[in-house]
Amino acid sequence: MTKHLSEETIIDFIEKELNEQKANQVYAHLQSCESCKEAFDYWKDLLNADLVVPDSHKDQLWRKIHSTLLKKHTRSYTWIHRGLTAAVVSVLFFVIGYSIGHQNLQKTPSNSARTEQGTFVIDQETEIYDLIKTNTGSNHGYAWYNPVNKEMIVYIQDSTRHSNQPYYLEIHTNHATINSKPVLPENGKVQLYIKDRQLEQFYRIILKRMTEEHQESYDFRFIPATNHTLSP
Repeated sequence: MTKHLSEETIIDFIEKELNEQKANQVYAHLQSCESCKEAFDYWKDLLNADLVVPDSHKDQLWRKIHSTLLKKHTRSYTWIHRGLTAAVVSVLFFVIGYSIGHQNLQKTPSNSARTEQGTFVIDQETEIYDLIKTNTGSNHGYAWYNPVNKEMIVYIQDSTRHSNQPYYLEIHTNHATINSKPVLPENGKVQLYIKDRQLEQFYRIILKRMTEEHQESYDFRFIPATNHTLSP
């Protein structure tokens, strides 16, 4: 059975932190392992994202990043890259918000983050989950959940990249099934904000795409990502 690359190794490869021999080994592995290639594409897109921050918020952003990193200085080295990514993503949501409210089929930049109804704030109460594909066990995204406001941001990397087809998400809880409005993927990424008073004790999320021939669905499990917490 082929041993998969760790996320830390993939990130070091993207950031050119590996020696030549190790980098060549990783490159060769990525040519033959679809699961690791999906993880590579996910992290490359995330780490190379062109995040635009309004000038009016830059000072506040960097103060928040500095404060967050100080709280994380005792984390182990093997987690620093991913932890830093989570911290920066969290800070960006904290400072400039996320597009929520009226979801439609217009393509809007994922970093525009304008909101008509408010801002999703990530704080010490926020829970972060890995989204693990059920049939492969691979990580395809994250979910940020605020248990106080019963709201969630979902980010899924979609390897099929059918950018012209809307997706629908079902979130399964112990008491209900919550359906989302249609959302278009952007550069292979599906991002969604959802708020519902029944959004608690969730365990499963299904991503559905309708085609002219049939319906495709992808099943994911919520796995608590304890190392992502922003708590001191």
